[in-house]
Parts: sequence; C-alpha cells; structure tokens
Amino acid sequence: MINNLRIFGFILLVYFIPVLLFAQNNVQMEDLSWKVEKIQSKVLNEEIGLRIYLPDGYEKSNEKYSVLYLAPNWELSFPYVVGVTKFLSAIDRIPKLILVSVDCNRWRDMTPSVSPSHGPNTGHADNYLNFLENELFHYIEKEYKAKSERIFWSHSIGGAFGLYALLSKPDLFQYIIASSPWFPYELDEEQIKKYGNSVYEYEKGFILKNFELYLNKRTTQNNFLYMSIGNEPELMPYFDELVKILEKKSPIGLKWKTSKWPNESHQSMYMYGLETGLMALYSDMEFH
Repeated sequence: MINNLRIFGFILLVYFIPVLLFAQNNVQMEDLSWKVEKIQSKVLNEEIGLRIYLPDGYEKSNEKYSVLYLAPNWELSFPYVVGVTKFLSAIDRIPKLILVSVDCNRWRDMTPSVSPSHGPNTGHADNYLNFLENELFHYIEKEYKAKSERIFWSHSIGGAFGLYALLSKPDLFQYIIASSPWFPYELDEEQIKKYGNSVYEYEKGFILKNFELYLNKRTTQNNFLYMSIGNEPELMPYFDELVKILEKKSPIGLKWKTSKWPNESHQSMYMYGLETGLMALYSDMEFH
C-alpha cells in the first residue's frame, strides 16, 4: 500500500508541479501531452494502439531522437514514463527521447514459449517481434524524426520479453531495460510456491534454459542490458543464475549492469527499474 501511494504521489508531482512552474513562463499544457494513434498490423491481423510522446522542442528541431519503446500500452502508467524522461532530460541525465507505448496481448505476445498455466494462446513473442521489426519501426522512423537507435523497457512479463528480444534479435533494440523480469511465466503461482526458491528443483524455463545458447550466437552486435529486481524471492534464483551466466560468458558486444532493491516489491520496481535503468544506460555517454 505504501509503495502504491508513493507511485501515485509521484504521478501527481509529475503533473502538477511542472504545471505550476511552467505557468509562470507561459508554457502551454500541451507540452505535457502525447498523441494517440492506431495502425493496422498485417502481421498480427489487428489494429494496434499507440501512445507517442514527442519531447520538448521537437517541432522546431532538425535533429533526430532515439526512441524508447514500451509495452504493454497502459494508460495509467504512461504519464509516469513521460514524467520520468522529462525530468531526467531536464537535469541532463539523459537526452530527450521520443516515447512509443505499444498495445499488446501480454500473455500471447510477450511469451516466447507456450505457458500451460496461461492457456494455449501463448508463446507468440516471435510474431510480435516480427510486427515490431517489419511494421512499427518502419512507421515510427518514417513519420517521426526518429533514429534507428532504440531502447526497450518493460516490467514483469514485459521484462522477460525484453530479454528474449535481446537474445533472439539483438539488432532490433540496442538497449534493453528489464524491470523484475518474470522468468517463470510457464508456471502458475501455486507451482512457484510448491517448487520453492531454487531454479534447480524444477524446469528452469525457456529463457534461462536457452540463455547461454543464444549468447553463443552473438557476432557483431553492440547492446546494453540493465536488469533490476526488488525483494522477490520467487524471481531471485533466476536473476542470480542469469548473472552467473553473464559473468561466465562475457558475451561479445554486450555491456550489462544489474541492481537489487531489497526494500521494494515486484509492483514498485516498475518505478525504480525505468529511472535507474535510463541513468545507468546514459551514465557514460556524451549526449549534450
């Protein structure tokens, strides 16, 4: 409850403090808004909703911007993402970014393998990656002043999808920020409780089981991975095992950082994962 109130309070600050400050300089409320669009996907055979935020100064600028993609496209959380990126760019911790929030069917589109506990319509992550690569990226980079330099951020099952994207198609996103990635998506809550807190007591799951195999296929790609986790005993064994693999393999062209937040829950890591991930990504970069 405390974490939820803290997040809600943060969103209020994001909205109202900038309005009070900016009003003194005659800045319009539109500076805090975003576009809502829809595109028809032939790959997914459905209409996909988008929320697109263009950074301050976009209309008058001749420069192109890196794009932060996120999915699922949640109405409640997008104001938070806008607020975090606006604030971090205002204090010169990150560059200005275009934000694109994308509709998805979480369990269908975010899972790379079938999850028996969530029904037969799972395991279609490859199809969703195909949509991103062959439809969405082309649209965004044609219609907006967008670089092909792409960041993906998501939380929980979306974080697991981000890891899979890094492994299976490392050219799609140069940077992956995965907050509390939900590795055991094949299992339901009762199975997770039954098996305890050791990945060695049951099937590791698709991502962890294939992680080293995918890393061995890396060639010339350059990527950055930031992975964070809270006080989440059901996820910690997976997280630690994945870190061991990264330390062992030292994958070609992959820089990575991780962080643990023992006082945070799975839900509150939604907030901490994005902010700390962006700062970690741009900590050693020159972008002014």
